[in-house]
Amino acid sequence: QEGDNSTAASADEAFSKPEGNHDGSLDWLHEDESNLSPSELYERAQADMQRAQQAGLDAACAGKTGAEVDAAARDIIREAGYGAYFGHALGHSLGLEVHESPNATPNNDKPLPEGAVISIEPGIYLPGRFGVRIEDTVLLKRGGCENLMTFSKDLLHL
Repeated sequence: QEGDNSTAASADEAFSKPEGNHDGSLDWLHEDESNLSPSELYERAQADMQRAQQAGLDAACAGKTGAEVDAAARDIIREAGYGAYFGHALGHSLGLEVHESPNATPNNDKPLPEGAVISIEPGIYLPGRFGVRIEDTVLLKRGGCENLMTFSKDLLHL
């Protein structure tokens, strides 16, 4: 996008040191979650990332700013208690380079252009425990987006 000099790398740097406890303790859990098994915690985190990603997909459309699209998913993650563990931008464009502008980042106040192909990839990373990231690639259109991915997002129990 012309005039947008931000890159995914700089966006990742801007969010690489979020506030919060990163020693692996579960002090961020709500009281009702502290008795969950590791599998149950993962399932809850997976469900929360699916909700966050769906919010990002619902918000993604040409004309919205990158910050608006990012906020749709980031708000869900924050409300679920994982805000300090979402340390990267929601998405970036795909083109000649893997990471290029325009980006869905909290600091991108420029409208996303029609026809841009961007990723929508919320993720949380709990040190010493696990991480969850769900990624799709979408084509931005006026009034919405076309999801170019067809893979299931259901958690597989092996």
